[in-house]
Amino acid sequence: MNALAKLWRNVWIRRLIYLIVLLAAAWLIKLVFFPSKAQNNYITAPVTRGDLEQTVLATGIVKPYKQVAVGAQVTGEIKSLKVKLGQTVKQGELLAVIDSRTQRNTLQTAQAQLNSNQAALEKAQLDFNRQKMMLAEGATSKENYDSAKAALASAKANVDQSRVNVDTAKLSLGYTQVIAPIDGVIVSLPVEDGQTINSNQSSPTLMTIA
Repeated sequence: MNALAKLWRNVWIRRLIYLIVLLAAAWLIKLVFFPSKAQNNYITAPVTRGDLEQTVLATGIVKPYKQVAVGAQVTGEIKSLKVKLGQTVKQGELLAVIDSRTQRNTLQTAQAQLNSNQAALEKAQLDFNRQKMMLAEGATSKENYDSAKAALASAKANVDQSRVNVDTAKLSLGYTQVIAPIDGVIVSLPVEDGQTINSNQSSPTLMTIA
């Protein structure tokens, strides 16, 4: 009976050992091949709308990041100032209008001269073509042909110069309207309506934008 009981205990001990080994092996397999995913814990807070402010505790002088002196590029009377001191302006905005009568007259004169020179060029071209044909037929001299050729070249040069004069006159006319070069605030306005601006001065300043 004692031997039977001893044998019984030994069987259950072996089974217990086997069970422990199996459980340990199962736990090891799960740990190696099926690791548990770590959970990330995030700190959250509700979204709110507000202003970001940065305070500087110091004494000093505040200067603008960018400052542009707006000058006049033509001579004339200021017909109208479109802005006031402290006003906010946008790039391309009209700031002032300068009397444009002189510039308009200059443009009309340059355009009339261009038209006249173009007519002279057409005549010189016809004269040259005729002299070229007559020279081929022996009906004119080489001197007459050369003279017509020189007149044609001179007429072309006159037309080219007239076109430059017209472009320059148009540019000057455009300068009678003063446009804001940048966005900013009018921080200086030393002129007023009716004041005459002389462009021959060293860049006469109409206003300053910062």
